[in-house]
Amino acid sequence: MPTRKRTTAHRRHLIGSSWSAAVPVERDKHFRVVGVRTVEDGDGSQERVELEAVLSRRRVEVRREELDDRSKWLPDWR
Repeated sequence: MPTRKRTTAHRRHLIGSSWSAAVPVERDKHFRVVGVRTVEDGDGSQERVELEAVLSRRRVEVRREELDDRSKWLPDWR
């Protein structure tokens, strides 16, 4: 039986979800998803996720696929 790549939740379920950075981003570790958008580029379209740090309110944007990489992001707060 082939293994399926684990993917993040459906777009509407991402909004408001909590994530922990495996390695702190500018001293922030805990984030909440505040937006999801589709970006058109030369290779087609990509979904981008906007994360807001819980303490500093700083925002970072990552490709949605990065949330599947457990060496970078962990679901929920840890």
